[in-house]
Amino acid sequence: VHGIAIVGTQMYLVTEKQLLSTTINTDGSLQEPKVILSDLRDGGNHAKRTLQMGPDGYLYISIGSTCNACIEVDEQYATLIRVRPDGSERIIYASGLRNTEAFGFHPITGQLWGADNSVDDLGSNFPGEELNKIIAGQHYGWPFVVDEGKINPLVEYPEDAAMSKDEFLKTVVNPT
Repeated sequence: VHGIAIVGTQMYLVTEKQLLSTTINTDGSLQEPKVILSDLRDGGNHAKRTLQMGPDGYLYISIGSTCNACIEVDEQYATLIRVRPDGSERIIYASGLRNTEAFGFHPITGQLWGADNSVDDLGSNFPGEELNKIIAGQHYGWPFVVDEGKINPLVEYPEDAAMSKDEFLKTVVNPT
């Protein structure tokens, strides 16, 4: 288990590939966990999962990238996903997040914030790690963009992409 979220007497647990739930008994013991999801993407380089219950009643789960700098074949890598506590309504909430190991919701505004690990092997001081204001439906640049709108020299932008590199750069949300 990598992530735990407790809401009332309900405990949610996330492993590399599963989301589970259990009830906390009045004596503090746990009932037998039930599998809610069993098809989370395996981890590659970033197998740890972080889990939070949002103020909207949905569970948020980090799914890191499988690599340092590559084009993923599955769109669910390098994302935060959102799902109802029963496992329904699973969506990619935000993408282009290499490995958002820590995230949480502002206690007053409910705004989601996350600390994202940037790419390795480019030097000791570049790129910096990121603090992102995470907004639904937005892309945060990985693997093509690092730091504040800088091109990642380790990955070539695909020639057959749906939009040009310049168009893509205009859509990316830079760190806060």
